[in-house]
Amino acid sequence: MPGGQSLGVAPASYGEARIRLRPGTVLALYTDGLVETRTRPFDQGILALRSALAGPRRDLDATCEELASSPGESREDDITIVLARILPGPAG
Repeated sequence: MPGGQSLGVAPASYGEARIRLRPGTVLALYTDGLVETRTRPFDQGILALRSALAGPRRDLDATCEELASSPGESREDDITIVLARILPGPAG
């Protein structure tokens, strides 16, 4: 999907996409303040986030807390993070 106007800034229309996610997948919604700082480029922040979310199944609330308060990170911007785990659908 192409980028668009930030939500709430001005009237805009947005595209729609459907993506099938496997059960167990973690969906992360976040603002750029989580992954980008003056000293860390966006791409490095995305890689760090992916690394933090990879691996064994973890409690999502605890993961959000860890990501929001990462030691050594200097937060220059507000951050928001929402994590959701895709549950298995009904059988059949």
